[in-house]
Amino acid sequence: MITRATNGYLRQKSLQTILDRNEALSIPFTVLLLGEYVIEIHKDILAAHSGFDLERYKEFVRQNRPLMRRTRARANSYWNAYYRRDYPDRRNYPAIVMLNQLDEWAS
Repeated sequence: MITRATNGYLRQKSLQTILDRNEALSIPFTVLLLGEYVIEIHKDILAAHSGFDLERYKEFVRQNRPLMRRTRARANSYWNAYYRRDYPDRRNYPAIVMLNQLDEWAS
């Protein structure tokens, strides 16, 4: 998957090819991007989340709690380093919004 490329534009373009698939195999690649620094990718995921297969995402989150904690820690770190000015309330940062939504679904 090119979602792990070093170029953020390639990651974002690759994400578009897997967002609509709703396959269990694409979920880790989508979720891991929430822990990256490219906010445009976070916004794309957030915009597409209403079409996600809820049961598959719930199952993924429940089975991967350590990965979800690490992804959240990375998202918090990038928010603090790059986006704190744009999103003074961290809860409004798109990656955190989506991670909160995933946690809510899985609870």
